[in-house]
Amino acid sequence: MFGLGGLYNDLKEALKKPVDLVTTEALNHHVNAERTESFKKHIKEDEKLIYEAESV
Repeated sequence: MFGLGGLYNDLKEALKKPVDLVTTEALNHHVNAERTESFKKHIKEDEKLIYEAESV
């Protein structure tokens, strides 16, 4: 969780604008089930890959 806070601050500072970070775990939580599908669709339209680990 602290890693997300650091990432949030780094992105906000670098982009000079507010950012939203949402984990896939949060999206898949049962409490969000009703709105998750629509939300995921909107995220897919705007998402940008900013880091991908190399395969070993």
